[in-house]
Amino acid sequence: MFPQIRGILAGSAPPRLYFTADIATFTPTATLSSGAPKWTIIESDGTEYTYNTAAISHTRTAAGEFEVYLTPENITGLDMSSCGLACDIGVSGFDLLTSLSGSFYFQSNPNLSGDISALPSGADRYLFYSTSVSGSVADLPSGASYYYFYSTSVSGSVADLPSGASYYHFGSTSVSGSVADLPSGASYYHFGSTSVSGSVADLPSGANYYLFGSTSVSGSVADLPSGASYYYFYSTSVSAGAVAHLTTAFIIDLRDIGWPQADVDTVVASVYTARAVYTNATPELDISGSNAAPSGIYQDATPPTTGKEKIYKLENDPDGEGFNKWGITHS
Repeated sequence: MFPQIRGILAGSAPPRLYFTADIATFTPTATLSSGAPKWTIIESDGTEYTYNTAAISHTRTAAGEFEVYLTPENITGLDMSSCGLACDIGVSGFDLLTSLSGSFYFQSNPNLSGDISALPSGADRYLFYSTSVSGSVADLPSGASYYYFYSTSVSGSVADLPSGASYYHFGSTSVSGSVADLPSGASYYHFGSTSVSGSVADLPSGANYYLFGSTSVSGSVADLPSGASYYYFYSTSVSAGAVAHLTTAFIIDLRDIGWPQADVDTVVASVYTARAVYTNATPELDISGSNAAPSGIYQDATPPTTGKEKIYKLENDPDGEGFNKWGITHS
């Protein structure tokens, strides 16, 4: 479990940052304009530890999550980079800080609010999902590798996102714009349940994860970029086509698009034709929901001529061809 800021504790002089952590060794560094910080760590068994240096290294002495209190007076930055992902941390009351470095993580704290234009620059990761932060993506600090603002009030055009990151997660926000204007070069694009639109043919290539479910994205699935593991385009306006080029796919999610049976059969047929070249050990295809049922009866037939006969072959490999078997969900 990642450390997670709970908030600013008022009523003390000065106030304290409060968060919890579940990690074997906790090694943060605070930067101050003057003086020294006070770190207080309370283990799950009640044992309390106090540190009065900017950089600390605390080794957990009791099993489970421990509490951390930090007096933020005169603090201008928090560096968590030495901790890696296991020590990502979010900053509550980020207006107290003027610079950040390392990774900053904020998990499910609806009490955190503020405009993202006030975020300090310099962090490698900005993760504020399920919070009440708002503002335009045009005001995000540049230079980070992760931007994770899922389920927030953030808005603006994807054309204004900072470039150069590897991870963009803005699902369930008011972000809009064309996929053609997304920053290129990332490995992760998650814009589900947004106002993003445009043709899948214009998606940036080279990513491993594309999630654009519940958007107005359109175009043929035959034009999806190849080379990824995850393709989520459920509840969109994409049209049917061959997906034989998605040879590295683990999940292809095309449910709830309202396709007629002929379109469903087209996708299934393309998978069956290319069955020998898919590389994932357990690939999955979801064509369920509002899509019509595939044609025919689910049974073994050689050669298969209907959608369900091809699905039977893909799921069971009754002829012992040795391809990677599929898990297929359909209406």
